[in-house]
Amino acid sequence: MSDGIFQDQGNFYDLFYESKDYEDECNFVEAAFGRFAAGKVKTVLDLGCGTGGHVLPLAARGYEMTGVDLSQTMLDQARRKAAQAGITADFLQGDVREVEVGQTFDAVISMFVVMGYQAQEGEMAAAFATARRHLEEGGLFLFDIWNGAAVMAQKPKAREREFSDSKGGIVTRSVTLVLDEGKQVVEVDVQVRRVSPEGEAEESEENHIVRYLFREQAETLLRDVGFETVHICAFPDINRELSDDDWNMSVVARAA
Repeated sequence: MSDGIFQDQGNFYDLFYESKDYEDECNFVEAAFGRFAAGKVKTVLDLGCGTGGHVLPLAARGYEMTGVDLSQTMLDQARRKAAQAGITADFLQGDVREVEVGQTFDAVISMFVVMGYQAQEGEMAAAFATARRHLEEGGLFLFDIWNGAAVMAQKPKAREREFSDSKGGIVTRSVTLVLDEGKQVVEVDVQVRRVSPEGEAEESEENHIVRYLFREQAETLLRDVGFETVHICAFPDINRELSDDDWNMSVVARAA
């Protein structure tokens, strides 16, 4: 995983994903808790919490939330949003491959393909092991990741989109994607250009490597670090079977 992801472009993160339905995704999380947890889920760890998109709605619903992220820029935004909303949650800077929070939780979540960013050899297994260390036996681990069957069927495509920010600037986000079937990753190059109302331009570029999995691989990796896979479905619909049309795969695992 590149340690620099979302450092330069973290301030634009909420702008780029302003249409993302975090509340609906939290409905999915709660549905998984209700269906697969052995008891009531109260404490939840979010690995790769970003700007708090899932932490804050879940905290507002009564869960005791702790979020971990590598990007200090994004954590600063998460804390600011929590303070503005009057929501209590803990946020810690750390690497999901090795962080030690110092307690166990009823559930661990890792949303928006965070596990896919653990793309180098051994990184995803290390991140899965982090989740396992922070759960007692029977605790739940929920995450979503790119579905290998869909990646192969649809192939990644370049895209570009323009946004207007709160200060009147125009922000253009251009994404190019290169599929490496041998390494089972997609190289994602993200270029951002912002033009201020005065016409001044600033640019940044980040390179993300994202790994995709086939469902059998997910089950094997989880089993190797002490999990039992209990449910795989299309994201974020707990009742819909995964198909080659579904780019994102949801996985629910139980600590064995």
